[in-house]
Amino acid sequence: MKERYRQDERSSFGFIGENSKRESKENTKRYRIYKTIVNSMFEQNTFSHIYYDEKSAYLLIRNTELKKNKTLIKKIEDNFMAIYNFD
Repeated sequence: MKERYRQDERSSFGFIGENSKRESKENTKRYRIYKTIVNSMFEQNTFSHIYYDEKSAYLLIRNTELKKNKTLIKKIEDNFMAIYNFD
């Protein structure tokens, strides 16, 4: 992500912290670890950090792109949720 961030000034990111076999899909161990790492590597003044603990999903959206398009978060959320088949 850091490499892509440096290469593309319009880049935004999203991920799911997959659950292990005996773990629910809510607030998974992987998600909590990834969330901690991403929060320390990508500053709030550059990215908006959007958490979905109940789905272990995380969006990292570049603030400069949000300024250009006020509906960007909704569009990304809709696409992200459709790809991962969330209810």
